[in-house]
Amino acid sequence: RLDALLTNDCGFMHVAAAMRVPVAAVFGPTDPDAVGPYVPVRDPAGFGTGRAAARVLRAAVPCGPCRRRTCWHRTCLERIGAGEAADAVASLVEAGREKQAVSAGQ
Repeated sequence: RLDALLTNDCGFMHVAAAMRVPVAAVFGPTDPDAVGPYVPVRDPAGFGTGRAAARVLRAAVPCGPCRRRTCWHRTCLERIGAGEAADAVASLVEAGREKQAVSAGQ
């Protein structure tokens, strides 16, 4: 069982999200609003509530999202730092632990 997954926008991101694994996803030229990590969540009544337990890492650049497969500068990816990615994963892991603690206390 994964506490969280750091990935790019790929099939593993979608599989992890479908399995309710918290996902931190790095997006470059693709649009997270179109292909982001949709995490199935259920409220107590059993109804789906959309996205949760996901962090999208994306740099605000004037050229993006361009949806290009090749790019000569890749600014959209270079502006996402390792620290930002680590913080996103840490926040997902911490949120998961808090959720488990609350569930255990009920």
